[in-house]
Amino acid sequence: GRERQLDHRRLHVRDARARGAHGFGYDPLFLVDGAGGRSMAEMNETEKNSLSHRRQAVNGLVAFLQQRG
Repeated sequence: GRERQLDHRRLHVRDARARGAHGFGYDPLFLVDGAGGRSMAEMNETEKNSLSHRRQAVNGLVAFLQQRG
């Protein structure tokens, strides 16, 4: 089989203080490039999905599969 790598954003732990009430796990600790300095737990679901590396990977996989027909 062939291997494909899809681009994704990096998550940074810049602040050890948990912030925000949304999400789960480490979301209160992760600050994401492009999120205006907010943690993942401070964003609504639409914002999180627009920055989520998992969402981007799924979108990339869907596009790849659609190209293959």
